[in-house]
Parts: sequence; structure tokens; C-alpha cells
Amino acid sequence: MPFVVADLEYEEESRRVVMQAPKNGFYYVLDAQTGELLAADAIVEVTWASHVDLETGRPVELPGARYYANEKPEELVLVKPQASGAHNWYPMSFSPKTQWVYIPAQDLHSYFADRGPYGFHLQGPEEPLPMGSGKLLAWDPVEAVARWTVDYPLPYNSGVLSTAGGLVFQGTAGGEFIAYRDTTGERLWSRKTGTSILAAPVSYQVDGEQFILVGAGVGGGNGMITPSHSSTPDSQGPSRLFAFKLGGEASFPDPVVAPPVPRPPPRIGTVKDWARGKEIWNTCGHCHGAEVVGVGPSRDAGGIPDLRYATAESHAQWDAIVLEGLRKEQGMPGFADYLSPEDSHALQAYVIAQAWALYETTQRDLGGKPGK
Repeated sequence: MPFVVADLEYEEESRRVVMQAPKNGFYYVLDAQTGELLAADAIVEVTWASHVDLETGRPVELPGARYYANEKPEELVLVKPQASGAHNWYPMSFSPKTQWVYIPAQDLHSYFADRGPYGFHLQGPEEPLPMGSGKLLAWDPVEAVARWTVDYPLPYNSGVLSTAGGLVFQGTAGGEFIAYRDTTGERLWSRKTGTSILAAPVSYQVDGEQFILVGAGVGGGNGMITPSHSSTPDSQGPSRLFAFKLGGEASFPDPVVAPPVPRPPPRIGTVKDWARGKEIWNTCGHCHGAEVVGVGPSRDAGGIPDLRYATAESHAQWDAIVLEGLRKEQGMPGFADYLSPEDSHALQAYVIAQAWALYETTQRDLGGKPGK
């Protein structure tokens, strides 16, 4: 997570400080010359620690936080923030004008337990975890309070740019690029781009004219592992670079409409095969997305396509692709050293089952009849 170096009026004197919002949910302020810890305050709900001891710099853990050391380590323990943190790589910004930092935060949680080699479990006792949400926080590091907050329905949104003109720019997982007033959080301007925005915007000048540049695209770790947290069905357009300026007259590209969900091939295997395929998919999902939800129907979306849209030709070549590396040159190596033909069959059965689940849902939404 990025560091910010700034001069703050801290405790009635100007101090050169280093600040960071790491994954653990606390915002840290340190003296840049001595390393003295000046503040460490929670920016989201934290369930694993009560506070940070400013003398030692160590968090004061709450009972049960070390789930693997509990009396019953196999029992699920709710932890906030979860593994991707209260703040991830998305850059925050600092405004010397307001003396505040603007943080793209995440409000997420997980259940952890000592269950096998991975040591954690990402679902609750009875049902999947709720989606979680994202936040843009205007954080006052001196008073240790949020001056204003903007809530987003999805947790992973872009990095932040703050300007001397009193604006804060941020893109969203839903594909909006937005300008807020830095002192109040008032929404002043926005543009719907049709593509999820995760990268931080930048500002630059050409011949005295100011531009705001932002990259749009779903790719990257979170975009592939949990695409449902990083984009919406109407923000999976192609990866693009947008440049904005006052009075700009260039025509804006038309939004990309997702293609209809194709009718999947006939289901194969048994319910047991689907369960085995889902178990194997827990590893595949690091590239292809949780539960076969890729970053979009097309590779133009900026990453690996949604395999629920896989063609009949791809399914006919399944073993050649998955085991033998038919598409190695496109970034998909063969996994014959790790998967048996039976594993490959179970994986394909699970992917087809997920494709049918999506197809039937869309057919119902369109008033059609689900197939077989």
C-alpha cells in the first residue's frame, strides 16, 4: 500500500510525517525523522484488534482473533477486514489544501477457521457472505476522523486523485468516473464509461491546458479472483484510456453492450462430478474468477474471459486446452502434470453447470423458458 509523505500541523507544531493505510484496518501516522508513531486509528470496522498501542506500535488483539490457536480452531471466526484488507493497492491521495487524505477503502469480512492446508473458509455457517461495499473516505489524519464518506455498492474501486482546484476524482467498479468537492464530498460531475475503473487517475498539462487521464479495465488480481466485486454487467466493456479536459469536444465511444448468453452444451457428469469440479476450480479461480465468473464475456474486457460464454468449439477441445496446452501461446498452459483426465472431466462438468445456471437466469429475465 502506498506511503504518503506530508507536512502536517500536528499537536500545535509542523511535523514531517509518513502516512499509510495498510490492509489491517488502521491508519498510521509516523514522524518522518524519528519514526515515532503519532497515530494509528481504525478507518473501517475492525474485529481482530481493539486498538494500536502507540508506545509499542503493536495492535492489541481481541480474544479469538488467532482462530488457529482457539480451543476449537475448526469453528468459524468472523474477521473484519478480510484478506484483501480495508485498503489495498489502489492509491490514496493527500491534499495540502485541506490537510486530508482521500482513501479508497473496502468494507469486507470473512469467516476463518483451521480447516486444512489453506487454513481459512470464505463462507459463513449457512450461506455465502454478503458482497461487502466500498467507500471513499476523506480522512483527517490530525483529528483522526472521517470528514465525509461516499458509499459504493461494490468494494473494489479506483485509486484517487485530489487537485489544487478543490476536486477529488475517483472511478468506480460500475464504470463511472466522478469528481467530488474536496471539502464536502458533493458530487460535481460524472461520466459513465461502460468499463470498470480500478486504476488511479492522473493530471497533467500540455501547452498550459490541464487534462485528467484515467485507465479503465477490469484486469488485475482482484478483477480476476473476485470479478463480481470489481465490475457490473454493464461495466465490462473493453479496456481503454480516457482523457478529459474542460470544454472537450471529442465524441465519446458508445457503451459496449454485453452479448447474449449463448446456449451451453448439454450437461455432463453427475452432481458428484460437479462438486469435484468446484473443488478443483478453487485453484483455477485465481485466474478465471470465483465460480467461473470471468472479467467479462470477451477478452476485450481486459483480462481472462468468462468461461460461461465458452463456445462449443472450446468445449470440444477441452482436454487439449486444459491438459495439453493447445492455447499456451494465448497464456493458457496445459496442466497434465497436475490434473488427471478425470479431474479435467469434472472441471468441465462444473463449468457447463455454471453456464447453464447463468443461461437459465437470463432466459427467465427475458421471459423465455429455460432449456435442458
